[in-house]
Amino acid sequence: MLQPRAPNTVHSRSTSDWIYLAVVVICAYLQISTGSESSNVTPNVVIQLHTEQNETAEKSTLLRTDSPLKICEWEDNTTLQHNLRACEVRTIDMALKHHLAILVPFVSVGPLDLACQICLLDNSSDLEWVWARRNQVGPLFILQSPGNWILNWSLFEPVSTQPDSEYVETPCLYGKSFTLHFDQVNADKHLGTYVCTDRAKPDAPTNQIWYHVDTINPYEPTLDQLDLPSKYELYSKVETLSQMQSLQKTVDTDLAAYQEYENFYHDPIYLTSLVFNNLSKAASCGTHTIRAYRSCFVRIQPDSIYDMTRFTEEAKLIYTVLMYTFDFLVSHHQYDDQVQNAAMRSAAKRRSVELGFHANLNLTDIYVPCQYTLFYHLPKLEGFKPLTTRGFYTDMNYDFVCPELDPMDLINLALERDVTKMQVQLLGFEDIRYMKIEKVTIEGSQRIQLTCNLNRPANCSELHKDVIWKTESGITFTRRTMLNERIYMSGDCSLIIQMVERNDSGVYQCFTRSPKNPTMWSHSPYIAYRLSVEKANYKLPELNEFFVGLIILSIWALCIAIMWFILMTYNYHVYSSALIVAAARKRQHEEKLNETENRFLQAQLLTFGEEQTTERSDASGDDSEVERWEEEEGEADQWVEHEMEKTDADEYSDSQYYNRVDIADHMGEDSATHASDKNYVI
Repeated sequence: MLQPRAPNTVHSRSTSDWIYLAVVVICAYLQISTGSESSNVTPNVVIQLHTEQNETAEKSTLLRTDSPLKICEWEDNTTLQHNLRACEVRTIDMALKHHLAILVPFVSVGPLDLACQICLLDNSSDLEWVWARRNQVGPLFILQSPGNWILNWSLFEPVSTQPDSEYVETPCLYGKSFTLHFDQVNADKHLGTYVCTDRAKPDAPTNQIWYHVDTINPYEPTLDQLDLPSKYELYSKVETLSQMQSLQKTVDTDLAAYQEYENFYHDPIYLTSLVFNNLSKAASCGTHTIRAYRSCFVRIQPDSIYDMTRFTEEAKLIYTVLMYTFDFLVSHHQYDDQVQNAAMRSAAKRRSVELGFHANLNLTDIYVPCQYTLFYHLPKLEGFKPLTTRGFYTDMNYDFVCPELDPMDLINLALERDVTKMQVQLLGFEDIRYMKIEKVTIEGSQRIQLTCNLNRPANCSELHKDVIWKTESGITFTRRTMLNERIYMSGDCSLIIQMVERNDSGVYQCFTRSPKNPTMWSHSPYIAYRLSVEKANYKLPELNEFFVGLIILSIWALCIAIMWFILMTYNYHVYSSALIVAAARKRQHEEKLNETENRFLQAQLLTFGEEQTTERSDASGDDSEVERWEEEEGEADQWVEHEMEKTDADEYSDSQYYNRVDIADHMGEDSATHASDKNYVI
């Protein structure tokens, strides 16, 4: 197959077109020159020429013998345009746009026509419809140069007619206009990109017009069921649609806050999620199952089209295709007329419902569902995976209570059919008054009780209850059905609120049964309480908090005890080492001191002996002197022994040992030196 390329200029007209225009100009000139006699002939000639051209075009619509397409059996009312200039301008404009997106419902039952954008059908044997299935693997678009995307023609194959049913074959071809016709579009068979190619003219504009036939797949296959704990705390029994909407809004809020999506942003494309539900604006009484969805959406901004220079080529292509496809979501505000805008908005909602996706209409953004099938063939961006992004859904069951009808109302309905027998009556009015009591409590209160203060004893423990409690918003409270319910009605019809919270503030109304008809509730409350919950400045710890604090204190005390034990062990080790060192130094000091004293005593004894010897030698002749000297020597020996015993018994207990060790050493050395010097002098 020839690979078409983008046209640079408008292709030239064929020779037959120029001949046709020349004949028209010559005829007009001849009619003007001959006067008014022939003024009525020119229009007829032109009309006749147009008719002949159309007949020629219709007769020249021939298919190749090997074409897999068949001509439609029924009559074709589509014809080519007579205004060639307007047709060529329109074709060139569509070729520059490239993408013609067509959205069909997932369950489609309607027909579809794809026009081959040609202005002259000279030789239909050169035209061929080709298509690329949406489930084909591979890139559909190839970037040839900056801003110039071409199709990957290797994915395309000729369109063939397939039997759709026993009597219908689709698609087929209209013979007059070469339009591709689908009697019934099948999302499983016919989704893809279609091109009417001109094999003889690769630069023909029709080769650059690409039809993208796609759909929006259902949400459910891409969603995971989620069981929200909060929905079990809600009261599923409602009496009005507004109550159901209020409760469903709470479920939607919890679903939106459940888990954050891993949002993707690649300017100007933003992958995010939206939360919505299938609750209708009108609902009958009975059981209803409302499903809330949180599904993936691709958000783009229409204003970004004016500044696309900063985008990548892949992002430009994705943005352009999505803008062309889903522009109807923002076209509802482009008119100055509010009525026209409202009509366009309503039409956009209807179309989104037909296509099967939720439309989030606003003035700034377009939200494209991730289930759009063209995402299979759009360029891939790193991290941009809309087709595989999963969401969540949750179901909520509501019991819409049916109103109890008064038998008299049924009788009146039967009587109202005969209007002639009806009587006009002015019914009286009833002055209804009830008491509203203001009650203030503090956040975190364990229990608060609201009583109806009836004059008669009330019983709400049985199925036929005498009292029912409601809020101004319409939420109804009955007997407790689960243990985790905080607000419920007791057996004596009192309203119990446990573990009061700030959002419990509001008006609580007590309704009794109608005295006229015990099967119905009274329209006005018997008594009402306006409950105001104030924020507590301080809050006593709960039992769990007390245990947590006790555990923290115990752990901290254990840490302190371990640190104290480590410090005491280290202190004992240091003290023991110090005692050993001190004992060793004391013993060393005593040894030095004893040695010094011994030397000193020996020196004294030696000196004394020398003196005695000298004196003896000097007075050797006197015996009395000798005896006196011997007595003095014995006294000296006794004194020396006494001094040595006194020195050994001294413990140095009057001063600190650590401060006198070094001083004692020096003093011992100095005293020994001084004694030796003294002896020397002597």
